Amino acid sequence: CNFTDVPRDRWSYPYVATAASKGIVNGVGDNFFNATGSITRQDMAVITKRVIDFVNKNFEESRKYTEFSDSSEIADYAKDAVEYLYKSGILNGFEDGSFKPQSTATRAEAAYLIYKIIS
Repeated sequence: CNFTDVPRDRWSYPYVATAASKGIVNGVGDNFFNATGSITRQDMAVITKRVIDFVNKNFEESRKYTEFSDSSEIADYAKDAVEYLYKSGILNGFEDGSFKPQSTATRAEAAYLIYKIIS
Protein backbone atom coordinates (compact mmCIF):
# COMPACT_ATOMS: atom_id res chain seq x y z
CA CYS A 1 0.00 0.00 0.00
CA ASN A 2 1.71 3.14 -1.20
CA PHE A 3 -0.74 5.67 0.16
CA THR A 4 1.10 8.26 2.23
CA ASP A 5 -1.88 8.79 4.54
CA VAL A 6 -2.30 5.08 5.37
CA PRO A 7 0.72 4.09 7.47
CA ARG A 8 1.26 0.43 8.36
CA ASP A 9 0.28 1.03 12.00
CA ARG A 10 -3.11 2.50 11.06
CA TRP A 11 -6.02 0.22 11.94
CA SER A 12 -7.36 0.34 8.36
CA TYR A 13 -4.05 -0.42 6.65
CA PRO A 14 -4.67 -4.13 5.92
CA TYR A 15 -8.14 -3.39 4.51
CA VAL A 16 -7.07 -0.48 2.35
CA ALA A 17 -3.95 -2.33 1.19
CA THR A 18 -5.94 -5.44 0.24
CA ALA A 19 -8.62 -3.46 -1.59
CA ALA A 20 -5.94 -1.47 -3.43
CA SER A 21 -3.97 -4.58 -4.39
CA LYS A 22 -7.15 -6.11 -5.86
CA GLY A 23 -7.90 -2.97 -7.89
CA ILE A 24 -11.05 -2.23 -5.92
CA VAL A 25 -9.98 1.17 -4.56
CA ASN A 26 -7.69 3.87 -5.87
CA GLY A 27 -6.30 6.91 -4.22
CA VAL A 28 -7.50 10.41 -4.83
CA GLY A 29 -4.18 11.44 -6.37
CA ASP A 30 -0.49 11.71 -5.57
CA ASN A 31 -0.41 8.47 -3.50
CA PHE A 32 -3.10 9.85 -1.21
CA PHE A 33 -6.10 7.71 -0.21
CA ASN A 34 -7.99 10.21 1.99
CA ALA A 35 -8.62 7.54 4.60
CA THR A 36 -10.53 9.83 6.93
CA GLY A 37 -12.53 11.57 4.21
CA SER A 38 -16.04 10.90 3.07
CA ILE A 39 -17.08 9.19 -0.15
CA THR A 40 -19.32 10.45 -2.92
CA ARG A 41 -22.27 8.46 -4.18
CA GLN A 42 -20.59 8.03 -7.56
CA ASP A 43 -17.37 6.74 -5.99
CA MET A 44 -19.35 4.34 -3.84
CA ALA A 45 -21.01 3.06 -7.03
CA VAL A 46 -17.63 2.54 -8.72
CA ILE A 47 -16.22 0.64 -5.75
CA THR A 48 -19.38 -1.47 -5.50
CA LYS A 49 -19.12 -2.42 -9.17
CA ARG A 50 -15.44 -3.32 -8.73
CA VAL A 51 -16.34 -5.60 -5.80
CA ILE A 52 -18.99 -7.30 -7.95
CA ASP A 53 -16.45 -7.80 -10.72
CA PHE A 54 -13.79 -9.04 -8.30
CA VAL A 55 -16.03 -11.70 -6.79
CA ASN A 56 -17.19 -12.54 -10.32
CA LYS A 57 -20.86 -12.09 -9.56
CA ASN A 58 -23.25 -11.25 -12.36
CA PHE A 59 -26.62 -9.60 -11.85
CA GLU A 60 -29.44 -9.85 -14.34
CA GLU A 61 -30.83 -6.65 -15.79
CA SER A 62 -34.12 -6.08 -13.99
CA ARG A 63 -35.01 -2.69 -15.46
CA LYS A 64 -34.07 -0.31 -18.22
CA TYR A 65 -31.77 2.58 -17.48
CA THR A 66 -33.43 5.94 -17.64
CA GLU A 67 -30.96 8.70 -17.15
CA PHE A 68 -31.17 10.60 -13.90
CA SER A 69 -32.12 14.27 -14.07
CA ASP A 70 -28.52 15.09 -13.09
CA SER A 71 -26.77 12.43 -15.21
CA SER A 72 -24.59 15.11 -16.76
CA GLU A 73 -23.00 15.58 -13.32
CA ILE A 74 -21.88 11.93 -13.09
CA ALA A 75 -18.16 11.73 -13.84
CA ASP A 76 -17.19 9.75 -16.94
CA TYR A 77 -15.33 7.16 -14.86
CA ALA A 78 -18.52 6.42 -12.88
CA LYS A 79 -21.17 6.38 -15.63
CA ASP A 80 -20.89 2.67 -16.49
CA ALA A 81 -20.95 1.60 -12.82
CA VAL A 82 -24.00 3.75 -12.05
CA GLU A 83 -25.86 2.45 -15.10
CA TYR A 84 -24.99 -1.21 -14.36
CA LEU A 85 -26.01 -0.96 -10.71
CA TYR A 86 -29.25 0.80 -11.62
CA LYS A 87 -30.19 -1.72 -14.32
CA SER A 88 -29.39 -4.53 -11.89
CA GLY A 89 -31.73 -3.10 -9.28
CA ILE A 90 -28.91 -2.54 -6.83
CA LEU A 91 -28.80 1.24 -6.90
CA ASN A 92 -31.59 3.79 -6.93
CA GLY A 93 -31.86 7.49 -7.31
CA PHE A 94 -34.01 9.91 -5.38
CA GLU A 95 -37.73 10.54 -5.70
CA ASP A 96 -37.04 13.72 -7.69
CA GLY A 97 -35.29 11.67 -10.40
CA SER A 98 -31.78 12.73 -9.43
CA PHE A 99 -28.76 10.65 -8.44
CA LYS A 100 -26.73 13.35 -6.66
CA PRO A 101 -23.38 11.88 -7.70
CA GLN A 102 -21.28 14.42 -5.79
CA SER A 103 -23.27 14.12 -2.57
CA THR A 104 -21.79 12.23 0.33
CA ALA A 105 -23.00 8.67 0.67
CA THR A 106 -24.57 7.72 3.97
CA ARG A 107 -23.75 4.65 5.99
CA ALA A 108 -27.32 3.49 5.38
CA GLU A 109 -26.81 3.74 1.61
CA ALA A 110 -23.61 1.71 1.89
CA ALA A 111 -25.42 -0.91 3.98
CA TYR A 112 -28.19 -1.05 1.37
CA LEU A 113 -25.68 -1.72 -1.44
CA ILE A 114 -23.96 -4.43 0.59
CA TYR A 115 -27.33 -6.04 1.35
CA LYS A 116 -28.33 -6.00 -2.33
CA ILE A 117 -25.06 -7.63 -3.36
CA ILE A 118 -25.15 -10.45 -0.83
CA SER A 119 -28.88 -11.21 -0.87
